[in-house]
Amino acid sequence: MDLPCTYRALWGDGVKQRWGTLLLFGFVSFLAFLPTVGILIWEDLYSFQLSDQMDLGQITLEEARALSFWNRNIAGAFLLLSAPIFLIVSFALMRYLRLISFEEPIFWKEDFFSSLKASWKTGLIYGLSFAILFWLSLFIAGSDISPYIRYLPLFFVFLFFAPVLLYSLTLSPYYDLTFFGYFFRSVLLYLKHFPISLLFLLGFASPFSLFFVGNPFIRYPILFLFIVFVYPFLMHAWTIYCLSIYDKDINKDEFPDFYRKGMAPLKGEKNGND
Repeated sequence: MDLPCTYRALWGDGVKQRWGTLLLFGFVSFLAFLPTVGILIWEDLYSFQLSDQMDLGQITLEEARALSFWNRNIAGAFLLLSAPIFLIVSFALMRYLRLISFEEPIFWKEDFFSSLKASWKTGLIYGLSFAILFWLSLFIAGSDISPYIRYLPLFFVFLFFAPVLLYSLTLSPYYDLTFFGYFFRSVLLYLKHFPISLLFLLGFASPFSLFFVGNPFIRYPILFLFIVFVYPFLMHAWTIYCLSIYDKDINKDEFPDFYRKGMAPLKGEKNGND
């Protein structure tokens, strides 16, 4: 079988040959996200309860806003449990995207637990960091301080921390670094490749638009469909894009065994297949 010559072709080969694996990747990701879905449903039910109480005249609008504010912060606190679960599993699953991009065989159980053993600490630290930052952002956003300041922490989470996390996810299956090694290298990569990184970030963040959909019977089925059927292919594309950067900036000189592995070599060059 001819090896792909371009990174776009490498992504296409992965989709054509391993689409079932990618869908399973998405389904396992959704299972890991279920605790967070539970928190979101609980917050929705509480909001419906407050709305009913206002309609019956049992509480005022100001009381409903205060109760909703504190309930939102309690839900944010539960992210201290759900976010680490999702990110620990996410870091472990990234091994499969490496194997797909390198066109290597996959052994689901062995590869998952091997990756989990190697990456769980990084996933735990990122999960706790995200939960704390997001919780504090929600608290500040709901406070009475200036509107020009209250949303700055949320912008920091989504425009800085989230893309740095995305780079760390793709670094983890290739390089054995500490948490701070992943973090600082991810910051440099994000700043160097900001425009394309921002485009991918918008794709990953698109499910947040669902929170403007008032009907949960529409919101959560769409969220399920996105995570299972869109997220794995988007993450695969993001991994291939990052791999093109790593081949140029890192692998060619530092890790020649990874350089263009799974791809046809360029004329006059050797790659990771040799």
